Amino acid sequence: MKKFGLLGQKLSYSFSPVIHGVIFEYLKLDATYSLIEREPELLDQKAFHDIMAVYDGINVTIPYKSHIMPFLDEIDPAAARIGAVNTVVKRDGRLIGYNTDYFGALASLKALPYSEATGAILLGTGGSSKAVMQCLKALEIEPIYQVSRTPETNIVGENIRQLDYEMLATMDISGCLLVNCTPVGMETYEYASPVPKAVVGRQSSVFDLIYVPAVTTLLAYANEENVPHQNGLDMLMIQAVEAEKLWLSMPDLQQDQMLSHLKDSISI
Repeated sequence: MKKFGLLGQKLSYSFSPVIHGVIFEYLKLDATYSLIEREPELLDQKAFHDIMAVYDGINVTIPYKSHIMPFLDEIDPAAARIGAVNTVVKRDGRLIGYNTDYFGALASLKALPYSEATGAILLGTGGSSKAVMQCLKALEIEPIYQVSRTPETNIVGENIRQLDYEMLATMDISGCLLVNCTPVGMETYEYASPVPKAVVGRQSSVFDLIYVPAVTTLLAYANEENVPHQNGLDMLMIQAVEAEKLWLSMPDLQQDQMLSHLKDSISI
């Protein structure tokens, strides 16, 4: 039996075991998928390697997508450019890091009217936001306003500007694709929104990476303001399929077919 899992700090919300369970059943694969919760102070290199001694491959989520990179033997060039790893593959005794978030985020952004956007507002600076940043660049959406509680500098690169949330609320930025890469809006945050309704109403579309709840306060604001929007479930399912392709060495596994099966089998 093969063993896979998800490494993170708080994972009670995760839908990943259900998704991977459906994939295993579809492929008739004898495998399990577990939640691996660890506190940051307990996840050093030795602890990580102890985990990988038990598992054939893992996914990685908040707050470890960058944290575990120094513990790996090799990092896929695309993941290195992103600066975050969400999938670890064990191959010939070596631990190799990949980023499959990129594929899920890109497909989700393309499902929105992204070409109408006059720019992008990216909330958060964690591992997921790094993948989304590369997607925004690939789609040539600019300028990009990256928003965090403590921006390090005002301008960080060509057509990229860092703001704090107060600046975003007071500036007249409109017509953008707004992407939430923070955990604000999850049930543990009592359905809060990372930005006010007025900010949402000025934008062209909204993508919230959160999928539990399916409709966050941010997406409810978008719905009330008739702004096209999408949650993070498709992204989660697509990145899961891409991770399975890596773990199982099945590059020909059809993403569209598998995604359709997942949507038929899963609801939130």
